Amino acid sequence: MESTIEHIPNITTVFQHLKEKKWDTEFIINSLGFKLKTDKIYNAKDLKIIKLYRFNKNENAENPIMLYLIQATDGNVGYTIDI
Repeated sequence: MESTIEHIPNITTVFQHLKEKKWDTEFIINSLGFKLKTDKIYNAKDLKIIKLYRFNKNENAENPIMLYLIQATDGNVGYTIDI
C-alpha cells in the first residue's frame, strides 16, 4: 500500500470507516515501542503508515489533528493520533 494524505471534514466519519474495516485498534506509543490492545509491541521498523488523515482544529488550519493509519509487518492494522 502506498501512503496517502486525505482531507476529511469529520473525524467521526473516519472512525466509522475504520470500524467497518476492523482497523479501529489504537497503537499506543510508549517507551518500548508501539503497543496494541493485544499487548504485542512493535518497533518502528515493523510499521508502515498507509494513510494519513488531517483534521483542522480551527478555520486557519493551525495545529491540525493528524490520524495515522498504520500497518504492521504481521498484517495488523490500526491507528494513532497526533493532537
